[in-house]
Amino acid sequence: MIEAAAPEAQLEVPPPTSPGTLRALGPHLWEATFEREGPSTGRFAATQQVSRLVWNDLDVYRYEEIANGQMLREERRIDRDVFRRQSVTAPWLKTRDVAGNSMILQRTLRLWNQALNAFGTQAVYERLEDSLIEGRPVRVYRLRLGPLAAPTAALPLTPEQAADRQSLVAEPLSLEGLVYVDEETGNRLLAEVEGIFVPRRPRDAEEIRLIYRETRSITPLPPDIVPPEGTIRDLSRPGAPRRPQTAGKTPG
Repeated sequence: MIEAAAPEAQLEVPPPTSPGTLRALGPHLWEATFEREGPSTGRFAATQQVSRLVWNDLDVYRYEEIANGQMLREERRIDRDVFRRQSVTAPWLKTRDVAGNSMILQRTLRLWNQALNAFGTQAVYERLEDSLIEGRPVRVYRLRLGPLAAPTAALPLTPEQAADRQSLVAEPLSLEGLVYVDEETGNRLLAEVEGIFVPRRPRDAEEIRLIYRETRSITPLPPDIVPPEGTIRDLSRPGAPRRPQTAGKTPG
């Protein structure tokens, strides 16, 4: 865990990260690892996921997602042409997408939310002394476990209230981390988090330990993204064969 000198504790929530704020970073490299130690099956089964995005702009990027050593998704986009495959031996599937789709940036926010989900609003941020990462001014926060907020019965639930209800699913035991937020755009440039929680069901479930780390590095030059090599099935052509329908479903 990265060390940081802490002045007097000052509670402060970092600004929200979104696809819009991420675009303000310009070309960058995002890498994240998410490890969860626990049972072999169930909602909180042990997993290890590695994700990486080389991002030029909304219509030019390369993305990889690997879980437990197996590729879940590899995707490249060049203008409106999107190339995807779900294993290293599968053929590439080529499709066309609308210009300016920000879904890939949204996917890079998913692991962070997944890592902190079990801690709900008990995840508390303390503002530390500002610092620099790759020459960029950053705000530094310590992430720790705070007291359980009073439950609320108000409906419909706000996102914060929904996080409160997470205590019905998991009991947080510990949480430690450091988060470095870009002063200019409000995005996380570096985060390292470790935590332990116990699932509420089953009652005798073992402790679940998670480790999460992510970085966003600004690239000095736009990355060179090129079409993949190997077999490519072009599904964007009129009359191109599509995947067979899943059993039990009818075409929409």
